[in-house]
Formats: sequence, structure tokens, C-alpha cells
Amino acid sequence: MIKKLDGQFVVPGVKLGVVEEFMPGRGTVEVEGTVYSSQTGVAAVDSNRHIVSVKTSAGPPIVPEEGSTIIGVVEKVQEKMAIINIIVVDGHKLQPPFTGMLHISNAEDFGAGGNVPS
Repeated sequence: MIKKLDGQFVVPGVKLGVVEEFMPGRGTVEVEGTVYSSQTGVAAVDSNRHIVSVKTSAGPPIVPEEGSTIIGVVEKVQEKMAIINIIVVDGHKLQPPFTGMLHISNAEDFGAGGNVPS
């Protein structure tokens, strides 16, 4: 089954195979022994190394990590966290935006809306 998928266009959630045959590579995820596509792209099977991956022309998704600089809009504030619509991560505009949560212990008060820290 997995060799038939080599070079085929796949979307997230497409079953690519089982870990007994091929290990998950980039653009895939393993759930209870089954390897699925985690991104849209072209399935690539490496029969020598027994790895299946999904290659996308868009490159890997940009996701904020600890230490990333973001630009976002606070969409909702709750007692212990804020929901933020993240528009830019480390200078890269996201399309579509990424939704993140900020725990109150990590928040700082920069004053009225629209103010940017110097």
C-alpha cells in the first residue's frame, strides 16, 4: 500500500502505512502504530531507509517557539490566560494566522491598546 502512495498528492489525515513497514518522517505523524500525513504535499517513500514523509513546496509550517518574537492581537482575555491571534512570527507573516494561548504569568502590561514596548 505504502509504495503506491510514492509521488501521490496527499492531505492531512491520509493513512500512509504502519510503523512495522515504514517509520514516520517529516510531514507525518504516528498514532498507535499507524503513520498519517500531517501536512498537504507529495508522499515520498524511502525504501532503503524505510521512512515515509510528505514533502511540501511551501516549506515547514512556521510555529512560534520559546523565545520567538510575535506580533498578534489579543482576541479574548480570561482569568488565567489570553487567546492571541498571531499574525507574525520572527518577522514571517503567517497565512493563515496562528491562534495561541498566553498564561497570565507570562503576560506584561504595556499600557493602553496599540502601545508597543520600546
